Amino acid sequence: MAEAQHTPVAGAAAEAARAVPRRGFGRVWALSGALAVLAAVLLLTGRPTSGGLYRSDWWVTVVIGVGFALSERFVFHVEFRREAMSFSLSEVPTVFALAFLGPLPALVIRVVGSLVVLVPHTRPPPFKFAFNAAWFAAEIMVAFTLADLIVTDPATQGSGRFLVAAAAATVVTSLAGTVVVNLAISCVEPGFAGRLRDDLRAGGVIAPVLALTSAAAVAPALFGIEYAVLSIAPVVAVWLVLARFGQLGQAYRDLGAVHGFAGAVGTSLELDDIVSTALDRVVELVRASRGALVVFDADGHTVACATAGAPDWVLPQRNAPGAWAWVLEGTRAGGFDDVTLEPVDPAVSNHSTGLAVPVRSGEAVVGALIVGGRLIRPSLFDRADRRRLDALADQLGQAVAKALMHSAMAHAALHDPLTGDPNRAMFERAVHHELTVAGPAGPPPSVVGPAETVAVLMLDLDEFKEVNDTLGHHVGDRALLEFAERLRHMLEPADLLARFGGDEFAILARRDGVDAMRAFADRILARSHVPLALDGYDVVLPVSVGVAIVTRDDRDAAGVLRRADIAMYVAKRRHTGVELYRDDIDRRTPERLALVADLRDVIDRDALTVHFQPKLDLATGTVVGAEALCRWQHPTRGWVSPDEFIKVAEETGLIRRLTDQIVSKAIAASRRWCEQGIDLTVAINLSTLDLLDDGLPGRIEQRLASHGVAPERIVLEITESALMADTPRTMAIIDRLHRLGVQLSLDDFGTGYSSLSYLRRLPVSELKIDRGFVANLLLDAQDEVIVRSTIELGHNLGLRVVAEGVETDPVVQHLRSLGCDLGQGFGISRPLDIDAFERWLATSPFCVRAAFVPPG
Repeated sequence: MAEAQHTPVAGAAAEAARAVPRRGFGRVWALSGALAVLAAVLLLTGRPTSGGLYRSDWWVTVVIGVGFALSERFVFHVEFRREAMSFSLSEVPTVFALAFLGPLPALVIRVVGSLVVLVPHTRPPPFKFAFNAAWFAAEIMVAFTLADLIVTDPATQGSGRFLVAAAAATVVTSLAGTVVVNLAISCVEPGFAGRLRDDLRAGGVIAPVLALTSAAAVAPALFGIEYAVLSIAPVVAVWLVLARFGQLGQAYRDLGAVHGFAGAVGTSLELDDIVSTALDRVVELVRASRGALVVFDADGHTVACATAGAPDWVLPQRNAPGAWAWVLEGTRAGGFDDVTLEPVDPAVSNHSTGLAVPVRSGEAVVGALIVGGRLIRPSLFDRADRRRLDALADQLGQAVAKALMHSAMAHAALHDPLTGDPNRAMFERAVHHELTVAGPAGPPPSVVGPAETVAVLMLDLDEFKEVNDTLGHHVGDRALLEFAERLRHMLEPADLLARFGGDEFAILARRDGVDAMRAFADRILARSHVPLALDGYDVVLPVSVGVAIVTRDDRDAAGVLRRADIAMYVAKRRHTGVELYRDDIDRRTPERLALVADLRDVIDRDALTVHFQPKLDLATGTVVGAEALCRWQHPTRGWVSPDEFIKVAEETGLIRRLTDQIVSKAIAASRRWCEQGIDLTVAINLSTLDLLDDGLPGRIEQRLASHGVAPERIVLEITESALMADTPRTMAIIDRLHRLGVQLSLDDFGTGYSSLSYLRRLPVSELKIDRGFVANLLLDAQDEVIVRSTIELGHNLGLRVVAEGVETDPVVQHLRSLGCDLGQGFGISRPLDIDAFERWLATSPFCVRAAFVPPG
């Protein structure tokens, strides 16, 4: 018969059976009792209990009993996930029993013959033993009852009618068996309707085939028992066909299962999701009751782990394999005893109670996959299960490798590469979470009390630049690492430390009140005055700390960080060490808003002026160029500092229009001097945001073309800080400007943190030493060393070197002795408007570079 089998009811291991709810046990016992009663009623009310429809010898009874035993022993299974459809040829001995035995002998040998094989082979629990015995009895009695309804007198109705009756009876009992077994399954598991539908779909095809095979097998025996030997041929043929069909179908389903598995684990790049999904699917596809999946990173550390079915194994570790060395050093799945964890030698046996396989990506072991406790009979994993697990591990290895790469990239995107602490992006997420999920827990800044206060502390090392410039960047990196380690020792478990880049750190902290938060900041300040031992030097790196208390009015992380940043810069500017944010230290005041409006107006009217400061060739005393500097004379404020209004322009988005006006005026001045035969280059400063403007190169090219000025007569000055804004985009725009033909100059050299790393690949032709080093050139030996080294570096790289901040003639002479190319500063001339600049050229002791005849 065709029998639907499910894990807990048919073929389940004893351990799985013990997990079935007791309430389900009771229902199965009740169903078994009902089947037994049905068999008894049909036995007592049916035909006489001795004698068959056809005469036979005693040995026929023995052969039929052996047939029932063999049919239950040689069952072929079609497995799918955690269920199996099992097919036997019990219909053949059933039809022989209908022909040659009475109901009672048939019932006895059906039950005894089948259970004699099933009990030692599957070791069923008591409730399953009772169910099988009851159903076998009911099945044979239902078959006798149906056959008797169709064949009332075989002597007159003929063998043909009996064969029809036998076929009909076996079809009905086979389909009825499917229903009954699914009823038993539904006692302990949900999903009766869907499971029954699938089983009847298969049984509806197999049952008629088996019925016809049974009729064909018994037909020769009806003409004479000696012809029964001919029954073997159709039985063997059909059994082989169905077995092969089941194998091919299973192979097809396994292929689909592996394909579906690859799709399931390949839909996510999150390692935890992949691990949990993969293990659930693997345990289901290999029909295991328990399993484990361990994933390793490139260093061999366990980064993810999932278990199913509560295994009691000691899970493998790649760096300390121990008992699992045979798994991690192998390439294919291997069997093991899931009690002793000892591997099973495939030369001895292809069956085992557990399977383990390394999960590989190429040659690298990225994990280990382990399963145990096979649920479907037989309860041992075989060679096919190993092949299936190998295929699943191959698919899993690719998904895990992608997830590990994604995890590494995600970690790199949210963590500082030097200290390993969170970076700005991750810190902002944490602050945002505090504001939206956890809720702003802190009181307003004016409230001081025992309530828990949340704050952002912004930290900046005051003397870090000197460490970098004096001892080198590698020592600077060590200083940052040691400073970060000091901070970690001062944090509470709920605090979060981040590095924003350079020497800037941030802390998200919780303390009991504003006073406690201020005391925490003071401890950081005090600790920063303890020297660090760096390359044999005791170096003190004092810190400036800005504190912004999170209030109930805060809605975004950027606002909190801005306040902490403002407080930190106030602490740095005032040398107070620690400052709490207050409204009175915020530059965003009504006066500043008025300045923004006035700046927008003056730009709208193109009323800003450009002054020019000469650049002197120190070797020849010749003026070779001028730097264009924007100036703004406010009607009520007087002269507004360029540092002030340019910063305002950057913050308000006016910088693009401001730069365009300066570029236009500078190029127009260059054209004017060309027409006068004055050979000067004109330098123009670019803002950080200018180097993020994709349209800047095109607008400069347009203005050069409209004024007829050669690109090489324009020098664009960029600062190191501008290079750090958005490096790939910045470098792309710098490359476009270089291809345009303008000269590029690196301004304020020595004040940033990336000079040497960028200088070797920047298309610059000029290096400008910051005025901070030139001003004290004759007074500070350290500044003199820096200037000398910078000049030598620039010349070794083939660059022109310009010294800013030249105030006196002795400084000019000393720069000349050091080999500096150009000088610029108040000692030569202050910035002048264009008319005054031209008068200065005509009257100054310095000469203009040799006149030339402009083209055209």
